[in-house]
Amino acid sequence: MKKYLLILLVILGITSKTNAQESAKQIFESPDLKSKTAEHKLVAILPFNVSITYRKQPKNFSVEANKEQEKSMSNSI
Repeated sequence: MKKYLLILLVILGITSKTNAQESAKQIFESPDLKSKTAEHKLVAILPFNVSITYRKQPKNFSVEANKEQEKSMSNSI
């Protein structure tokens, strides 16, 4: 009986974690997207402008690495 209860708790824990990850996604969409794109055949989605700033620069701070991280974040959003 304890074995089945443990398996049930593990399954519930995994499914609740999966649902939490799905609800944490942020999807940005314009409210009038469908009306704006109705007459277009091709629509471009441009990356966001991302700027990473620090109050205090971390140890081993590199400007080039910071720029690269900004670029990768702008494409992943």
